[in-house]
Amino acid sequence: MKKNLLSIGLLFLAMMATAQNRPAAISTIKERLNRTGNLVPAKVQTYDVSGDETPTNRINPTVKGQPSNLNKSSMAQTLIGATTYDLQTNGSIQNRIYKLNGNVHAAWTGSTDQGGTYPDRGTWYNSYNGTWGAAPTARFETDRRGWPSLIQLANGNEIVVSHGSLTNPTAINRRSTAGGTGGWIQTPIPGFSTGQNTLWNRTVAGGPDGNTVHMIDISYPTGNNGTLVNGLNGCLSYSRSLDGGQNWDILRVIPPGIDSTTYNGFRADGYAMDAKDNTVAFISGNLTDDWALWKSTDNGSTWTRTVILDFPFTKYDDVTQTTDVDGDGVADTLTTTDGSYAILIDNNGMVHAFAGAMLVLDDDPAANIGLFLSTDGLLYWNESFGSNPPVVIATAPDIDGDGVASSFATNLGGRYGNVGICSMPSAAIDAAGNIYLSYCPLIELTDNALPDPNNFSFRNVLLMASTDNGATWGTSVNISNSNFDEAVFCALAKNVDNCVSMIWQQDGAPGYSVPPNGQHAIQSNDIVYDCIDPNLLLSINDSDNNPVKSVNVFPNPASNQLTISIQNDGLKECRLEIRNIVGQTVWSSQEQNVAAGILRLDVDVKSLASGMYTLRVADDQNARTVKFVKN
Repeated sequence: MKKNLLSIGLLFLAMMATAQNRPAAISTIKERLNRTGNLVPAKVQTYDVSGDETPTNRINPTVKGQPSNLNKSSMAQTLIGATTYDLQTNGSIQNRIYKLNGNVHAAWTGSTDQGGTYPDRGTWYNSYNGTWGAAPTARFETDRRGWPSLIQLANGNEIVVSHGSLTNPTAINRRSTAGGTGGWIQTPIPGFSTGQNTLWNRTVAGGPDGNTVHMIDISYPTGNNGTLVNGLNGCLSYSRSLDGGQNWDILRVIPPGIDSTTYNGFRADGYAMDAKDNTVAFISGNLTDDWALWKSTDNGSTWTRTVILDFPFTKYDDVTQTTDVDGDGVADTLTTTDGSYAILIDNNGMVHAFAGAMLVLDDDPAANIGLFLSTDGLLYWNESFGSNPPVVIATAPDIDGDGVASSFATNLGGRYGNVGICSMPSAAIDAAGNIYLSYCPLIELTDNALPDPNNFSFRNVLLMASTDNGATWGTSVNISNSNFDEAVFCALAKNVDNCVSMIWQQDGAPGYSVPPNGQHAIQSNDIVYDCIDPNLLLSINDSDNNPVKSVNVFPNPASNQLTISIQNDGLKECRLEIRNIVGQTVWSSQEQNVAAGILRLDVDVKSLASGMYTLRVADDQNARTVKFVKN
């Protein structure tokens, strides 16, 4: 039953926002899958890219995407760099951006190579101190690296930790002043005492003085020519430096619950980390492992482990077992996580955890486990849940209004490992405790117009917020500048002030190109920065009583005519306003006695200047706001 996944393909519309209200039960994920009819599992993608790529076995290396539509964006979005190395993570995104005192600093894995071996690969960096610097053209490390974690300590030092190779250890780069001044000092971080090096770090700053460096990473798996460490194929360890990365008082310590009786090993980038004062925490998971939390309240000295979502088998072996949980002889479809995670410690020290959902099924003990790439749901949990399961707080937007997002291209989207339709979370928080979340779902009714097997829908970056500690979530806003560009790997700056600062990678072709699993020809990808006004998210009234259920606009970008689609429960009066980037009203309309259902309006926008606009739809007590771009 392990076959390639198929989906229904349509082409035409685009979206800007979709309503999210109270979180839904985790059981709705299976219900949604059954409604779409996409019931054929796909094969698990097991290759984890570490840096030893060879330019072979791409699905179709001759297929080339279109250039990015960044030129259709507003002034708020800025192209800060580019890269031909377009796989920023195998799972969870690292902390790639921070903002301090109005200045922004960003890093990503960069290269200019078109051949597929990327000899110049490493950390590419840019910063803003009133203006962005020139787009970088080279790494700052002394050797070939990747997967940077970018942090700043309270003493002002800036740090990047990135991994090397099987024979070249993970390294820390430090400098005393952030923002492009002063040289970087690169120092290796020792591997395990038995000699194995590590990959795919997550590094954060914390501690009572803000100068502690916390790091987790894993040993080289056997698939990347590594060896078992402590009986684990990819052994996760924790390290700590109390003096900003100069010395490590804790090095390669194994947190409790990480052993060969519980795990086969840990997957590439299948974890996320955060720290705040003396609290530090990380989460980890895999298709056939528990989604679990490790938390320390004494700056990493001791740890407790909590299972967020239990996988009902320990050390599952998909070539000898089936997913028959109840022993009735019939394999069961199980809800798990897709390997893409985000974690946030709030202002009170409570952990919030996010993950892409995934449904798996194994009905053949002689074959590998199958997964439903058509799984649609973003999972959320915080420590107040206790033993209760996570909930669903986001799904792909329902553009065609049939009640479920299912009208995707023939092969859904470009493959990013084992992620589902709604995945790639990143989280941030402001001083008032409002939580912000980005994610990158497939967009219904988009299509790259290529024949099978390269027919894919696009992903966009969506952003939403919670003002009540995760109990409810507001309307998600599409902040990408084009529905027909691939916008992925979004990273939020953890601390939100007057704007939500973020970067993402964007190009004109779904999927990525890095060998051996790349799905299109190697080409340059934009690294985009954006700054979103938090009020755009916090002002959205998303209560259950709001009769305006969702607002969509298309096409986006729009050139001549903008179609507005408003799903509502009936309105005595509906006021619509289009405002430019400085808040001036440039168009307005007032509709009376609107019947329940979908109200569609066509607006002539030819006379509007190019740039970003917001559309506000309101009645007497409620409002929703979405964003669009005019060419």
